[in-house]
Amino acid sequence: MHQPHADPAADLARRFGAFVLERHPFGAAVAIEAFTTSGGPQAATPDEIEQVRGTLPGALRARTQSLGPSIPHDTTPGISGIVRLAAAVDELIDACDGFLRRAAIRRAPRRLTRAARRWLSPGSQRRLARLARQ
Repeated sequence: MHQPHADPAADLARRFGAFVLERHPFGAAVAIEAFTTSGGPQAATPDEIEQVRGTLPGALRARTQSLGPSIPHDTTPGISGIVRLAAAVDELIDACDGFLRRAAIRRAPRRLTRAARRWLSPGSQRRLARLARQ
């Protein structure tokens, strides 16, 4: 079971790093660096997390530009490597955005409904990931 740290910001940074490494290992180092420069390690409140959420996509795009191939080879007929990489970066950004949105909801002072708590639980996220892989 998830045991939160005493420092909510440190817990967020630890969970973000683990999430990105699990879901998008190719971009983990870049995402963690962008998270750090966007103020993620200091974000403790829902409003601070939302601020990070607003700046993270631009920081990620700037850092992933150097990952692309210099020659636009087709990975599949009609789809260049540049287009495929852009799609992978979009997936990374969407995943990070979703993670931060759920983190902000968790930190909100209002009570969550039973369904929301179940949806946010780590076990439900693993089940959804397993279903997506099938």
